[in-house]
Amino acid sequence: MHRSAHDPTAAGPGSRWLRAGSARWLLLVTYAALGLAWVFSDPPFTGPDEAAQFLRAVGISDGALIGAPGHGQPVSAVPLRQQAMASTSRGVIVPSGLSPDAYSCELLDPDISAACTENAAENTASVREFTYVGTYQPLPFLLPALVLRADDHAGGSLRLARLATLAIWLALLAVAIWALWDESFGAPSLVGIILALTPMVVYLGASMSDSSTEIMASLAFFAVLLRIGRDSEHVASRGVWGLAGACGVVLALSRPLGPVWIAFDLAISVALVGPRAAWALVSRGGRPALASAVAVFVAIALNRYWEAKYEPHVVFTPFPALDVLSAGAQDLHSILGEFIGNFGYLNVPLSPSLEWLWALAAAVLLGLALAVGRAGARVAIAVAALIAVAFPIYLFAASLRFTGFGLQGRYTLPVAVVIPLVAAEALRRGRARLPATLPAALLAAVAVIAGAVQLIAWWTNAQRYAVGAGGPTWFLGVAQWSPPVGWPVWASVAVVASLLLAVFWIEPPAAPGRRAVAAKWLRS
Repeated sequence: MHRSAHDPTAAGPGSRWLRAGSARWLLLVTYAALGLAWVFSDPPFTGPDEAAQFLRAVGISDGALIGAPGHGQPVSAVPLRQQAMASTSRGVIVPSGLSPDAYSCELLDPDISAACTENAAENTASVREFTYVGTYQPLPFLLPALVLRADDHAGGSLRLARLATLAIWLALLAVAIWALWDESFGAPSLVGIILALTPMVVYLGASMSDSSTEIMASLAFFAVLLRIGRDSEHVASRGVWGLAGACGVVLALSRPLGPVWIAFDLAISVALVGPRAAWALVSRGGRPALASAVAVFVAIALNRYWEAKYEPHVVFTPFPALDVLSAGAQDLHSILGEFIGNFGYLNVPLSPSLEWLWALAAAVLLGLALAVGRAGARVAIAVAALIAVAFPIYLFAASLRFTGFGLQGRYTLPVAVVIPLVAAEALRRGRARLPATLPAALLAAVAVIAGAVQLIAWWTNAQRYAVGAGGPTWFLGVAQWSPPVGWPVWASVAVVASLLLAVFWIEPPAAPGRRAVAAKWLRS
């Protein structure tokens, strides 16, 4: 007898065991392990703007949310960039041993390993340094600032700051996983988040970077909005509305564009359920919904206050010329590649074949979602995709080009990570139109691809710093630079985490004598 795809007994391999809730913990533990492998294997201060971000946290650890104006020697030869960086620069008093200055020897030369950092000279006394992210929103730096002084060496202090950033990332991930889980659909309800967490998203999560908090806050905020949109199936509680408000506040206070991502997330979620249904959901939410909305509105106001008071005036052209938009579109291909993986200072790229493989998996999910999704789901997918493609071009043409900087994929990842979530939600809603085993088969394919690509991405970055980009691919045993406790340990962690992800969909066999107990537990 054919079973509908929404029948809980028909979701396919791995669904019964994973439906019991183990999948949520397994996925969180898997990404925690991947994050730890990145935290310790990436040499100090090799993340994007990591030295400047670290100094921002050092300044806050001294009790100053913002330092005194001033700037040091230019770090760019481009005049526009010099002006932009000087305008956001602030002074920081750096305690002895914590200066990151000596850790930049290998950054711009991919052919040399990180061995040159082994002889990094530490500052023996407090020094005054300048960070060109000195005016950035302080929220993402608060937790790193609390822990970084527990180590009096720059490398160890940075790793503590990375761990604090990763903790924030994992907390937001836990919220997203909980929000997206559907007991009746099982593990396939998490397929979207696996595709959203590209190697670049994981890498940033393990770096001292405010982009980490911004990206994951957008993902978690949208995931909770999806949960609220299921109100006809699961009534949104005070806790759900509270999580929506908390994630929205974090997103609003993460970076200057936080309020923009909130608007985009809301627009896409409204397109998914429809304006009338969205208004009904908010109305039924009552005081909890109102309180969350007020909290997010206050956070947006604080964001705007901070930007007006401390950030320099940014040139903004709301209607850029077509030729300027065309120039921005020429960089779109590289931006899309950076969504998936290009590490360091955009000089440790993934193989294009891996990028295409990840994109293919996402395209299959989108295709299935469009095939079975209702009109609202199709509109939401189209809106999300359009924003992800068009907004980077517009952002460059309207504002960023006046700073001398090009657009980077991480700047618009907060909206890009939403696309797989929309597609997975459309698939969940339209699962009755699919063959019973297709969602689990899709999850299996996505999990295997994600596990393999995550491991190769980690290995690519590790090899670059262990022996240089031109060194042997198998660098264990011949590494010129090694992280704390050695490469075998972190390679093992990365391998195990990637294997856990790759076999995420597999159901372990139940012992024959325990089937009745297992069946009762699985139904709980």
